[in-house]
Amino acid sequence: MSANESDTEQSLQQIAHCHGRSIISLLIDIQESKVEQKIFLPFLKNLECLRPHRHKPTLLYRQLVDAFENPSYVALSYPWDGCKFEDLSHGRYKVQSRDGGRTSFDSSEVRDCVFDRILKYMHRFRLKLLWIDRHSIRQQTCDEVECGHLECSQKREGLKAMDLVYKHSDHPVALLATPVEARNDLKLLVRILSGDLVSTCRRQPRFRLSEQTNAREATDALMLLKKLTSDPWWTRGWVFQESYRGGAAMCLLIPHPPHLERLKRSFGTTLFNDICAELCIDLVKFFLRGHPSLLGLPRRKVPVAPNATSH
Repeated sequence: MSANESDTEQSLQQIAHCHGRSIISLLIDIQESKVEQKIFLPFLKNLECLRPHRHKPTLLYRQLVDAFENPSYVALSYPWDGCKFEDLSHGRYKVQSRDGGRTSFDSSEVRDCVFDRILKYMHRFRLKLLWIDRHSIRQQTCDEVECGHLECSQKREGLKAMDLVYKHSDHPVALLATPVEARNDLKLLVRILSGDLVSTCRRQPRFRLSEQTNAREATDALMLLKKLTSDPWWTRGWVFQESYRGGAAMCLLIPHPPHLERLKRSFGTTLFNDICAELCIDLVKFFLRGHPSLLGLPRRKVPVAPNATSH
């Protein structure tokens, strides 16, 4: 926050006038906000996670975790509805019933491909616990806003505490379905994430296209970024909350076809890690490197070629 946005230089009278409320009212809001966080402590100390069976990973057992003591769980962010890039089939994975005992399992309505991908990520990093809202928060509840049922109360607490689940996780992951399919697109993404497409101006704190970047490359870069940021994940109502709370730890998983595996690995593991058929990208780096303003387009007009397509 800049000095202009902060109220540290304002008097209490000015702050009250700015908000149109008394200082006492503002302080009560702050106090209630802190109290509200304490309400979520039981939820976070008894976080419902899923743990795949050691020999049959399609069986997912429930396990309570203290998020403060054991943050080594994956907090998954993904769209509930599938898209054209995904296989929409589900039911191959079975989740332990919440109230039916250890030997009772229900077929999951989460797409099989979602579990396939996130369990592959977990296997790579030797992680055992998965938090996924569809199973870790009660779903079968009443529609009444202030229902007094225990299940309804638990669901409300879960929804309100979701941002804290991502905040305390050491492994918040966002699952995108839109793939990087072509060799040239993968090479271009490497240039975007490495900052090779842009250069800084010594006299002014701005970015502009580097001398090695031509108009066509800049156009293709924008088209690739537009494609990736058109993924359904970015349209989710929780996306800001989850990505903001996930912070620097959050990564994006972007799929790619098998024929790009060797090329991906030739770039090393710094940018994409080494998960088979996945690009594992630091979300903060994607924001900082991928934002169109960093490509210098306001300073240099890039014509869109009529035949510009994704390679």
